[in-house]
Amino acid sequence: MKRSSAPIRKVCAGAIALAIGVLCVAPPSHADDAAARHSIAALSPAALARLAQQPPPETPATADNGSFFKTKRGVAVLVLLGAGFGYTLYSKSHDRVLSAVR
Repeated sequence: MKRSSAPIRKVCAGAIALAIGVLCVAPPSHADDAAARHSIAALSPAALARLAQQPPPETPATADNGSFFKTKRGVAVLVLLGAGFGYTLYSKSHDRVLSAVR
């Protein structure tokens, strides 16, 4: 006599789904304002005072032509992408695997 394991699998799948749901939904629902007030990114008053004393850094003057691909680096990137694509096509048609299975 064979017994089907489908009901057991359904119960186990339901229990796992319930456990995942409880674990994923419960932490955000228990968040409070205390965690928001004490943040790692919050600066101390001494650090804020030190930052207020320093002048802001000057941004370097760069010529923004509006397009990356018009610069020398952009052209080099395009050439390398074209060379890689061309080599891929070349190696696909000139594959040297000579096996009986192929």
